[in-house]
Amino acid sequence: MFSKSAVIAVMHSARKRHNKNTPGDQVDPGLTQSDRPDDGDTHTATGSTLQTRVRKIFKRLFRSRNVKSSSEGLLLEEDLVEALQNGFVLRRKAQDQNRQLEVNIKALDETIERTAESKLKSEQRLEALEANSSENAQQQLPTARQHLESVSTFARGLEVHKYKQERKLMRSKEREQGIKAKISAALEEAFEHGGALAQVDEVDPTVEFDLQEFLDSAATVLAIPELADEPAPANDPEFQPGPDAGPEPKPEREEEESSQDNDLESVRNDPTEEELLRTYATMKTYARLAEVEFDMRHDVFEEEREENDRAEECGEDFESALALDLRHLQVTQRLTRAVALAEEDLMRAKQAVLAADIAVPGSDLESGFKDDVNDGYRVSLEQEMMDKSVDKPRLRKWLAGIPDFQVGAGDSVPEKLLADEAAFQDWDAASVEIWESVSLVAEGSDRRRIDQWRELASSRNAVSVSAPPALYIAASTDENHAP
Repeated sequence: MFSKSAVIAVMHSARKRHNKNTPGDQVDPGLTQSDRPDDGDTHTATGSTLQTRVRKIFKRLFRSRNVKSSSEGLLLEEDLVEALQNGFVLRRKAQDQNRQLEVNIKALDETIERTAESKLKSEQRLEALEANSSENAQQQLPTARQHLESVSTFARGLEVHKYKQERKLMRSKEREQGIKAKISAALEEAFEHGGALAQVDEVDPTVEFDLQEFLDSAATVLAIPELADEPAPANDPEFQPGPDAGPEPKPEREEEESSQDNDLESVRNDPTEEELLRTYATMKTYARLAEVEFDMRHDVFEEEREENDRAEECGEDFESALALDLRHLQVTQRLTRAVALAEEDLMRAKQAVLAADIAVPGSDLESGFKDDVNDGYRVSLEQEMMDKSVDKPRLRKWLAGIPDFQVGAGDSVPEKLLADEAAFQDWDAASVEIWESVSLVAEGSDRRRIDQWRELASSRNAVSVSAPPALYIAASTDENHAP
């Protein structure tokens, strides 16, 4: 008769409750108080007792009977049932989102591992090319450096994506825990108001933690006792029983221990090249991650504002605009300090590498490191590019076809053209086309686009944009005599 979704399935025993109704007076538990027949004071008293136990979030308290015992069940209000159902749906959505984010993070981890392997191979290949002085190896150096930079950029992008996914997963799990807590609190409140909770003994008050007593006991436990002298064997003739019995310490052992301490100190003071490079790489990673977190703070703040607005619309707990801005300001200050400290640590690691005169792999375009033969930009590189790509005979031929023409200090170009108009009438001027530019000479897809543009320009028989000198003169004259 009742909807199963509206009834709490958990029942508490009511064996101690005395049933005043006789078997003949039992009524249908599905009937409400108004539908039941009036049997006098018995039903009136029963209705009064039920009314004292039912709270506002319940419609009624009904009684169900079975063979073994008499139990009571709680029938919830429709608004509470709807709220619980919505909570269950939101919790399942959060769980699905958590699973998807975990799958994404796992895929990113696998990609990061493969990228790290590819980066290591690129670094090894670049080191091998730099160590090889052949012409072929030197020609492959720019491509190898570009490939290493591309892999490094891709690796940094993967780290950023993983960081975003981890942030989303953390917030999604927090949201799921919040939903579970609200569902549990609603059910607990329902049981409490319905009288379906057993009495819980009062918890003893928390004993105050005595810090000084803890420190005293810790000092006793952590105290290192003095080492007693090792007793001599009983059959040793030199052994003299007494309070100070035992062999004297050997000087050789003291010297050995002292030498070991000096070796450890030298290791700490003189790190190896591998340790310096590893420390520098670690500090560089920390600095990059700190910068990424600092740069992404606005995206995180925007997501938190959206979640806060959503919580306010749903009637949940939310932060005020002032509290949210204040917290974001504190986070910005913390991130700023983290970036500053990371940069200081990176600078100290860089100075240690520089003091050790170590060449860091991939530092050819960075400042403050050991100079190498192939570091930086070579001046001859530009000349090599021009020698390979520029058609010098054609340029010389084009320059040879230009008449000698020099403009004096006091002459203007239109006046000089007007004076030497006859010298330019027979000049077949040719403009420089777009594909003849050195900056546009390329290979691959860029080269094909340039060739397509050249074919398009040739098919349309484009008219040269340079007008004859007479037009320039006429335009200049019209402008000078314009009213």
